[in-house]
Amino acid sequence: MDKEDNRLVYLDSSVLIDFYRKVNKEKSFFNSLLKDYELFSVSVITQYEVYIGADTIRKVFWDDFFINIVIVPFTSPLVFTSILIERALKLKRKSIDFRDLGIAATALHYKEPFATMNAKHFINIDGLELIIPPSN
Repeated sequence: MDKEDNRLVYLDSSVLIDFYRKVNKEKSFFNSLLKDYELFSVSVITQYEVYIGADTIRKVFWDDFFINIVIVPFTSPLVFTSILIERALKLKRKSIDFRDLGIAATALHYKEPFATMNAKHFINIDGLELIIPPSN
């Protein structure tokens, strides 16, 4: 894929936390995404997941990081996309955590790929294009 495609990628909190924790940021999954993509976004729910565990030092890091990321609010259309996903999962006798449901609904609603390091949380969602690290 060429960067000029300018396709946006939604990021899961697992990708962001991996990036934060890596001493060598070049070895992070997020850094590998930078080779193919230049536009990134997160659900406001992902932002919540990142900040909820942040102390003062981490908050400063995330404040700087989120300046360059589009943060998508959880709106009524996303509620209805979430409902459709949950109903489809129930037919498969599967379930998903509410926060993961909202995060996935955002990427699915806007028809953009979704990068995660926790594919098992999202694998059963029809139509969701997952980007996962090679080792997953």
